[in-house]
Amino acid sequence: MPKVILLEPRREAARAAAPLNERPDDDLMLLARTGSKAAFAALAQRYVGRLTSFCAKQIGDIAAAEDIVQETWIRIWAHRVSYRPQEKFLVLLYTTARNLCRNHGRGARRRERWLPSVAAPADLERVVDERPDHVEALIARELEGDVHRALGELPEPMREALLLRFSESLAYEDIAAIVGASESTVRSRVFHGLKRLHGHLTEWRRS
Repeated sequence: MPKVILLEPRREAARAAAPLNERPDDDLMLLARTGSKAAFAALAQRYVGRLTSFCAKQIGDIAAAEDIVQETWIRIWAHRVSYRPQEKFLVLLYTTARNLCRNHGRGARRRERWLPSVAAPADLERVVDERPDHVEALIARELEGDVHRALGELPEPMREALLLRFSESLAYEDIAAIVGASESTVRSRVFHGLKRLHGHLTEWRRS
């Protein structure tokens, strides 16, 4: 009778031997759940830049965004023992940060949006094309000028849906879990958010 070779344990052993910065999010969180600060630090290093950018765009204040991101990691560490691998770490991460951003913004007037680089005129013109690939190219580079002002004029649910979809490249399913809405609602927010973005830019160019 031929010998049966089990490959799965070998795969698991290979994953366990990989450097922390090459391990999947779930592996790192499971290690963090046992108290591994090195694994948690690897997770933080992987996402701190993206998360700070997202929070800054949401609340319009880079310094406050950095504080929110720090609080996000503190909360996730504090509740790490309840993490289950069935969850998506990105959903947990962005849900926590989003809730803190919303708490920060309650009762405060929206500030000027923060986006770090400068838009080329040709790129700004492309936003009138509502196809997602055109808008994605615009938002993903975090452009200033008319685009960031238009994003700041959108209602918060539309703005966060656009940022999570295009700037953070998250799937509609994950965005729905983060914002606590149905996938169809998220798709509607993205669609109408793009329409409003287009409308603001068109109106400003006519004035």
